[in-house]
Amino acid sequence: ATVICSDKTGTLTKNEMTVRAVWTSRDAFEVTGTGYDPAGEFRTDKGRVDPSGHPDLLKALTVGVLCNNAQLGVEDGKTSVFGDPTEIAILSAAAKAGVWKGEEEDAFEMIEELPFDSERKKMSIVRRADQDMTAFTKGAPDLLLDDCTFILEDGQERPLTDADRKRILEANDGYSNQALRVLAVAYRDLDQEPHAYSAEAIERELTFAGL
Repeated sequence: ATVICSDKTGTLTKNEMTVRAVWTSRDAFEVTGTGYDPAGEFRTDKGRVDPSGHPDLLKALTVGVLCNNAQLGVEDGKTSVFGDPTEIAILSAAAKAGVWKGEEEDAFEMIEELPFDSERKKMSIVRRADQDMTAFTKGAPDLLLDDCTFILEDGQERPLTDADRKRILEANDGYSNQALRVLAVAYRDLDQEPHAYSAEAIERELTFAGL
């Protein structure tokens, strides 16, 4: 066959996404499990790992959860979902590490959203925890990386170097060559409430958290 005409979603696919990998400054993690069921493990080349011992992994997943409009819940052993398949997949992966959106949203009140658009290729949500405000951003790795000046390493922020940028882009290329869709996640603690919630004001001087 040279041409197949079909309604692809529901015929060749299930309209579901699954997070297969998470990359941080120190480690590359494989994520097991399929579909939206939040059952699975995180593995490195050394075997299964406990996510609670990897602060950079937890932070990357938390950013993905808080920069997210989807919903995922489990009741009586059944998984219920609502929203974009990619965003649901992020929630499922985070839940495998014990990071649940409902619990995170209880701590981080939503203040403003900068929706995704095809020019920026990223989205941001600003949230407040007590008196502290943080911007959480996810989007295309190459464009989001241009907005980053710091990187998270072993739970600490440090300046992002050219060598870091090279490693991140190489990791991005590696995943892309495996036919995986790659998103980058980053965040920024805001010293004060911005005068305007614009991309120019929010999406700058970010800390890169992972892929």
